[in-house]
Amino acid sequence: MQALARRYYLVYVYAVQAAEKHGVAFRRGAQTDDDRTVSHRSLPNVVQALYTGQNSGPVIGAGPGITRAGRLTDRDAFVYTNVLQKDRIYADYGYSEVPEPYDRKTFDERVGYAERLVEDLRTLL
Repeated sequence: MQALARRYYLVYVYAVQAAEKHGVAFRRGAQTDDDRTVSHRSLPNVVQALYTGQNSGPVIGAGPGITRAGRLTDRDAFVYTNVLQKDRIYADYGYSEVPEPYDRKTFDERVGYAERLVEDLRTLL
């Protein structure tokens, strides 16, 4: 689980850097952390906005969007970020009695999510 949490943080860092570079903002009244531009709670919407360059939930999109061939769809990026975020929460705050709840196939699939997200987000930096 900790390996998946580390992959989540890589996605988070790349998304935050891209959001700051491209001026991603939040709608008035959106709950944000004052000490951070992007909160963990809003990360799936931020990633989706970065993929499309358009609004997603409380996030006002900015930038060109991700246009490279073979990229994830914006919907897949949202879903994968959300899955990785939940894995990070489970890793940090406890999942169950089993220290490693995923089999090898599931683990590899989730690592692949993170790698594809990072690969796409790098194109915005």
